[in-house]
Amino acid sequence: MNFFGSDRFVLTTDSARELYQNSRALPVFDFHNHLSPRFLYENPHYESMTQFWLGGDHYIWRAMRLAGVDEELITGKAPDEEKFLAWAKTLDGLVGCPLYVWIQMQMSFLFDEAPLTAANAADIYRRCNEKLKSDDFTPRALLKRFNVTALCTTDEPFDTLEWHAKLQAEVKDLLVLPAYRPDKLLAASKDIWLESVKKLEISEGMSIRTLDDLKAALVHSLERFAALGCRTADHGYEGLKYIDPAGADEAFLRAMKAGIATQADADLISSELLRFLGEKYAELDMVMQLHSGALRNGNTRRYQALGADCGVDSVDTAPGVRSISGLLDTLEMAGKLPKTILYCLDEGEYAGLATLAASFACGGIRDKVQVGSAWWFNDHERGMRNHLTVLMENAMLAGFVGMLTDSRSIGTFVRHDYFRRILCDVVGEKVDKGEFPPALAQKIVNDICYGNSVAYFGGETLTAHCGI
Repeated sequence: MNFFGSDRFVLTTDSARELYQNSRALPVFDFHNHLSPRFLYENPHYESMTQFWLGGDHYIWRAMRLAGVDEELITGKAPDEEKFLAWAKTLDGLVGCPLYVWIQMQMSFLFDEAPLTAANAADIYRRCNEKLKSDDFTPRALLKRFNVTALCTTDEPFDTLEWHAKLQAEVKDLLVLPAYRPDKLLAASKDIWLESVKKLEISEGMSIRTLDDLKAALVHSLERFAALGCRTADHGYEGLKYIDPAGADEAFLRAMKAGIATQADADLISSELLRFLGEKYAELDMVMQLHSGALRNGNTRRYQALGADCGVDSVDTAPGVRSISGLLDTLEMAGKLPKTILYCLDEGEYAGLATLAASFACGGIRDKVQVGSAWWFNDHERGMRNHLTVLMENAMLAGFVGMLTDSRSIGTFVRHDYFRRILCDVVGEKVDKGEFPPALAQKIVNDICYGNSVAYFGGETLTAHCGI
């Protein structure tokens, strides 16, 4: 038997195992990932296990580079089987790494195989490639096996959303909603900014010459997204921070004239747009998600060769609780603070963010502002346990909206099960110590696994589809 699918994996006590058995079959609403809506609509068969695992997964690319694997066997043109064998050899050395756990969980749950090793990789590659030819292994079929009922992709404001419209019209057992990601339009000091402004002009049919023009185009775009059930906006650009935006209009004009902004002007522009968009999210009852603490594309040569999201990002110091507090306070003073989820790669910020979120508890909404799940470099067992402990001690775990994949790979939806196991073990420990009653613990676990997220993101389309 593959231990990674057993009721002993991660679950260390009888209480934890009981909590897990009563929550493992709950549906999944994944409210932040990077799946392609076109890919989900077209629903193709995977060509090989290499495409299934290595295609676009920068977690895996990063590990293979650490193992000294040649780039030709990672993102290059080497044959698929050679790439897979190189990955399996890498996997043998990943003791304590979450990648090892996730892959072996997929081996057990999806493919009913023993743990993958370099020794059995060739046979597993052949057998699993045959399985991938089955209709049971298309992207949407796999999501159904993971019990995913709804998900939110990540889409830019100038996206046509044509694939979302087709999915919603033709696919009834999976609700795919767009999520608004305006990062490129707020990053005026980046070389992609002006091009993104021009793309927004085209998509919205509006001329953009001033900051007010950009705001109007963003509102028009937001309304297009809302018409297709968009429930959330996600901000994850590098250097996320908020300052007094006075002078943003003039800064925008300077940036348009030069084609790019100085960092000082870019901070003014992004701060004003964060404030403006935050108000609009509140008006549309959309959830604002803020990601901070990432240093992106640190290896310039690799970035120039392969583009963004190629595995050369790292943990950075966060902009600080004070900066985020300034944005939330400005929105609260205007009476337009949206539901907000705060993520951070800097674990040292967790307690500060959790106590900050509690400072903005208001409006009759449970955990209106909250700290999101352990993100990116923190979504391993220790990171998740640490995150859950901080929420228990400094916020209210019962209102937490739970796990997300933040991924481009269907297989990584196994992380929801991994998270549920860790959650049940953490809460089960409190039950075993006599610190919390079992029945209430089960309700909290069940809510975190599914009900909280559906209720928090809400909207008629989502709640009707999910039956809540």
